[in-house]
Amino acid sequence: MKVLYLTERRKQIGKQEAERLLELKVKRGGNETLKNIQETVSSLLGVNIDAFESSSIASTRQKSAEMDVDNFLVEVNGSGIKEALRLVLDVEFGNPDILLVEEPEIHLHPALETSMMRYLKRISCNSQVFITTHSTNFLDTAEMNNVYLVTKPDSTEIQQLGIGEAEARIPQELGIRLSSLFMFDRLVFVEGLSDEDAIREWASTLGINLSQANVGFIHMGGVRNFAYFATESTLRFLAKRQVKMWFLIDRDEKEDSEIIKMQNMLGQNAKLQVLSKREIENYLIYYGAIIRFVKHKRVLSGNLSNELPTATEILAKIDECAEKMKQLAIDKRVIKLACKPIYPELKVIFEDIQESTVDKVTQSIQKMIDQLESDKKNLENIYNSKSSELESFWKDRKLDIVPGDLLLDEVCKAYNVRCDRVIAFRRHQNLH
Repeated sequence: MKVLYLTERRKQIGKQEAERLLELKVKRGGNETLKNIQETVSSLLGVNIDAFESSSIASTRQKSAEMDVDNFLVEVNGSGIKEALRLVLDVEFGNPDILLVEEPEIHLHPALETSMMRYLKRISCNSQVFITTHSTNFLDTAEMNNVYLVTKPDSTEIQQLGIGEAEARIPQELGIRLSSLFMFDRLVFVEGLSDEDAIREWASTLGINLSQANVGFIHMGGVRNFAYFATESTLRFLAKRQVKMWFLIDRDEKEDSEIIKMQNMLGQNAKLQVLSKREIENYLIYYGAIIRFVKHKRVLSGNLSNELPTATEILAKIDECAEKMKQLAIDKRVIKLACKPIYPELKVIFEDIQESTVDKVTQSIQKMIDQLESDKKNLENIYNSKSSELESFWKDRKLDIVPGDLLLDEVCKAYNVRCDRVIAFRRHQNLH
């Protein structure tokens, strides 16, 4: 079992790593490995690396290798780039079974810390990774059930933290200040972690480096918390500091009037981007990706006996499963409209001081009952209206309307694999 231990004080990157990169250029099959390393570094750090043979040394007639980072010698780059390269190249060259890293945040910009954590999570599919850190940026992208707090009041104590405990203990231990909230130039508010995972993965595929652009993500915990994060005072406070903000939300079953109301809440301080499809998983409904995913899951399980489905079979299965969800799509629209919450008119209750409290509350409750009775009588009309509305564009837009995560899972189940949103976006189960 190969163990790679990167201590807090790490050896400077330089000639030795350059020689290994240069060796890949002339080794059979090495170019593919070199290309993968270069792409990994480019997506993480936003720089291009390469290695060349240096000029001959006149006295010894020997040659040595040099590493370039964006056409500059690696030695003249900043400490952050060199530290990040040190970690990435050690892992890529060593392919360890167990990786131990002390203080991976040393010399790294906060945005680069996030990229490095995502890299460690990705390689944890094949390696068991342990890190020690004082940086909350590494905690932001970690599963909280894999986080342990190590303290030494009298003797060393190790405590596994839950979410509630983490919120109280970690800021106290690290001395978090308000400045930590304003380390990014751009903030993207998303509904959950899987949304951030998908966006970062797509950005990496497109060659867009979000860390280099100093982009941070904030998870709202669902669109129901939109109003909490979109308070005017918070947005104005961040806007004054020239932090650009976007709110990215699923379309779900939202009416146009709801979206206009949300945009009005943001005003000029932030932009609202509503997905054209129901949710971000709907963009993953593509036969080629599903075939590769089925193959990936079968490889992991050791089940390679069955042939992979063809594109025609996947397309037919997608359509079949979508048709089965037609009623669910109708029901979601009807329930959203017919089961809206109804609240008492508290303002009226407190304003009228002439009438008794019992009478005012009784009247308010009766109004709510009357509203519910009216909605109950109108329920059949609501159902018919929504059913007819969905029927008018079902044929062309069904894959944009049904719940994408459920559809993907149903299609994959036909081939004896599962694809819920945790499996699809968070494949990193053994990072601690």
